[in-house]
Formats: sequence, structure tokens, C-alpha cells
Amino acid sequence: MERIKEIAGNFWVQVAAFCFLTVFSVFLRILFLPVTPDLVISPFFSLIDIRINVYILLPAFVFIGFFLSIKPFLRFPTAGKVMFLASFFVLLTVAVNSADGGLHEIYFRALGEYRTDALKLYEHGNFLRDYHLNVKGLRGHTTVHPPGTFVYLYPFIKLLGPNWRLIAVVNALIASAGAVLTWKSAEEIYGRETADFAAMLYIAAPSLILYGSGFDAVYCFIGTLILYFSALLLNRRMPVYAVLTGVALAIGFFFSYQLVFLALLIIVWSVVYLVKKPKNGDKKRDTFESDSNTSYSTNNRLKTVTLSETFANVSITFATSALFFIFLYLAFGYDVITVFRHQLRTAEKWFSAGWNVLYWIKLTFFKARPYVGEHRSYIEWVAGNLIAFGFLLGPPTVVLFIKNQFRKTRTGRKPDGGYIFISAVTVSFVLYNLSGMTLGETERVWNFMIPLFVIGAGFQLRENTRLLYPVLIVNLVISWLFEVFFWHVN
Repeated sequence: MERIKEIAGNFWVQVAAFCFLTVFSVFLRILFLPVTPDLVISPFFSLIDIRINVYILLPAFVFIGFFLSIKPFLRFPTAGKVMFLASFFVLLTVAVNSADGGLHEIYFRALGEYRTDALKLYEHGNFLRDYHLNVKGLRGHTTVHPPGTFVYLYPFIKLLGPNWRLIAVVNALIASAGAVLTWKSAEEIYGRETADFAAMLYIAAPSLILYGSGFDAVYCFIGTLILYFSALLLNRRMPVYAVLTGVALAIGFFFSYQLVFLALLIIVWSVVYLVKKPKNGDKKRDTFESDSNTSYSTNNRLKTVTLSETFANVSITFATSALFFIFLYLAFGYDVITVFRHQLRTAEKWFSAGWNVLYWIKLTFFKARPYVGEHRSYIEWVAGNLIAFGFLLGPPTVVLFIKNQFRKTRTGRKPDGGYIFISAVTVSFVLYNLSGMTLGETERVWNFMIPLFVIGAGFQLRENTRLLYPVLIVNLVISWLFEVFFWHVN
């Protein structure tokens, strides 16, 4: 029995078990719930389409350069680390995406339906006014997304024309800034020792690399912005950070409805803090012994605050978000409530919203008639979302995060900012998935959650640094294999 426990507790056995679970879930999906190829939107249910060309060797050279630079990176000053993270994220995503057939291929996934819709939408002048009417007749994807992406594209197209390759590179540069914000967030939550490892897990996350030149990478940057301001708010409890968090949260919702998840995170984070906060927290960084008897520092700036203070700061955050949309209405006539209602109704007619909390409330309490049409299975996708997101987050990263959560709760040590953070991430992530608001493509549209997990995983990796290179190798190889073997990246 002890031998079995020892084997089951081995890190690489656990990684292999998660990989097996992923493959098995795909097998079950194909066996019991087959769908026609034109309705398949998840790479886990895609058809294999092997692409062999000279460009598939390009990522290998970038990977080698990345690994040779890691040791110097750990000794770099702040400015050097920022340059390293930004440059290597761009190099990694461009190299992997170019494996499909050269640099001219990197922008296809980046822009998709927006390429033609943007030009049509801009013909309306102030397209924010009556936005839900202006997008009628455009392609399906456009009709269920808020207008932030079109506002983002506007200066590019007006000044430079539809230069989609350039926009793809800019998207990657913006996503690379997310690596820097992830680094800063990890430093705020856990301390500088963890920040380096979390940032490296960020730039090596397979889904971020695969979609690093697309809009989801931009949304990920906005997610890291919300995360960073939230960390400042929850750690330091200053109203100015509540305002900054509120603005970032509103911008996120303006770009993608999925980012409302981070509002849930802020609420859960606050609740967990009030329940688990240290009795004698201060502004110093505590040093204590880890399970492996290795001394490290952790950021424990948490102050003992009252429920009313917490409620006030969170209220400021959401009030600021509301003021952002009031400003948009007064300045441009953009009615976020009307637009959201129309786009939610459109989404419910599509396969991606067969069941969700809002849909259930309408049916149960308001006796609304269900929309006619096929919908994805809720049970299937609640389980599938977790597996799909986890695999392209990186199986080693998932195991590291879970180990961190288990170790912290198991030891019963005085809660610090990091423990409270990963507990809130776990709870809110489960709640969000159970809501059914995203029933597909979670490997892509949940990219903005990657920073939440790599920070917790980075803390665990900090305790076992010998795993650093193997973990990064596995994650990078997964990104390369998906590019070569699956048509979803075409």
C-alpha cells in the first residue's frame, strides 16, 4: 500500500494520469456523443490533419534559445526580466503559429470573422449607437460579442488599412505585456521568488501560444490587468485600487462577456479573505519553513480589516464599472443593457448556450419558452471544459496548482495572501464552470484565466526548481503538437 501511495504521489505519474484522462474523455465523447465535423469547435473534438513542412522545425530553434536564456533570466534585474518575458512570448507564439506554413499564416486564426465585419460595421459612423442593430446581418460570431474588439481595431484599420499581419503581431505584443503583469501580480501575492516561475509558466502555456496572435490573447492581457489591480486592492485595501480595478473590469466586459468571471473572483476573494484572514497580519513579508524545509519568503501584506471596509472597497469597484458604461452611454449612446440582452438572446439560439444559469432563471421563474434548436449537453461540457482548459493550460501546471492547494490546506499553516488567492481561484473557477455560461472552446476563450493558475503553480514550482525545465518542455511540446496535428489552428 505504501508503495502504491508513493507511486501515486509522484509528480510525473500525476501528470501522466491527467493526460490519460484527457485522451479517455475524447474517446468517450466520440464514442457516445458524435457530432458532425462542421459543428466541432473544440480542438479536443477536432479531426486530425497532419501538416508536415519545413516550418515545423522553426519552433525547435526558438525553444532551444528560450531554455538557454532561462538561467541568465533568473539573475536579470527587473528591466531585463521584462524584456525577456515580452520578447520570448512573441517569439514563441510566432514560431509555433508559423509552423503551419510560414509567417503569412499567423494571422488567420487571429482575426477570423472580424476581418470583413469590421469594415462593414465602420460604415455606420458611430457604430456604438444601436450596436445590436448595426451588427445584424454580419457573421454569427460578431453578433454575440461586445464591441470592444471593434473599438480596438478601429485605429489600425483607419490609419493602416486592414493589415492583419501587423495586427496579429500587435496582439502578440499586448499578450506579452500580460506576462509582465502576471509577474507583477505573483510578486504582489506571493513574493518575487514566485514571480519568475509564474511568468515563465505564462509564456509557455500551450493555449496562449496557440492563440497568441488572436484577440483572446488581448483579452488575456485585460484579465492580467484586472488581476494585478485586484491584488493591490485585496492586499492593500486602498480606494484608488478599487477605482482602477473597476475601470479594468469594465474594459474587460466591454471586450468580452467572459471576463465578468473576474468580478466573481473579486467577490469570492473578498469572502475567503474575511473568513481566513490572519489574526495579526501586517505589512511585512513573513519568512517560514516550507514542507521541504527550504526557507522562502511570501508576501503577507494582508491587514486585518472589517466587513464594512471590505464591502466599501468592493462596492467602489463595481460602482466604477457602472460609471464607465454610463459614460459610454452619455458620450456615444452605447446602451450596454440593451446590447447584452439582444446578444444573449442570439447566443441562446446557438449551440454554445444550451443551458446556463440565466437561461434556467428565465425558464423557471419567468416561464420563458425555450428556443428551438440543438444545444450542447450541459453535463458533457461541464466536465469537458475542465479537462480541455487544463490540458492546454499545461498538464504539469495543473498538477502544480492542485499540489499547492492541497499542501496549503493540509498543513493548516497560518493563511497568507497566496493561500487566500488560490482558494478563491478554485472556488470561483468551479462556480463559473457550473454556471454553464461557456459550453465550448474553453481552451481559447478561458485564456484570461491562465494567470490565475500559473501564479499558484509557480509558487509550488519555486519549492521544487528541478522541475522547471521538464515542465516547460512538456508545455511547449504540447503547443507544437497541436499546431502540427489539428486543423483547429488553420
